[in-house]
Amino acid sequence: MSKRFNLAMTVSWLLVIGWMILIFLLSAQVADQSNELSTGITEKLFVLVGKVFKDLSLKTFNHYIRKTAHFTIYLVLGLLLMHAFKVSHATRRGGVFLTFVSGMVYAVSDEFHQSFVPGRGPSFFDVIIDTSGVIVGILVFLLLCWKNIRSYTNDF
Repeated sequence: MSKRFNLAMTVSWLLVIGWMILIFLLSAQVADQSNELSTGITEKLFVLVGKVFKDLSLKTFNHYIRKTAHFTIYLVLGLLLMHAFKVSHATRRGGVFLTFVSGMVYAVSDEFHQSFVPGRGPSFFDVIIDTSGVIVGILVFLLLCWKNIRSYTNDF
């Protein structure tokens, strides 16, 4: 194994671990703190969106933003996992399977973790959203590999 490949594999897995830590830290926020963070962002966006969708309330819009954030964070996790498995020489099929299972297990563990955070709780619906994000991350990664002929090999 070359030093360059070893470095790529190490960096890839460190990015996965770092992203998982970020997810854990966001999930560890108590309900008021988490809601305050998302509402602050949502209020700024709502000024623009509220002009177009007059019947949309800030509370409803905040809910959609929070669920979109779940999806997006796990989409990135799916991309990072796929890349890490690719540079670790997993086959394409193996990388897809391991990414799906790892992402889903992490989503379940994240929701379980939230059951210990004051004001928060586990949500099966969030696990579905998170796992959907991982699946789209897998598909985007495969599409990018397919588009980039040089990185698309028989193994991946």
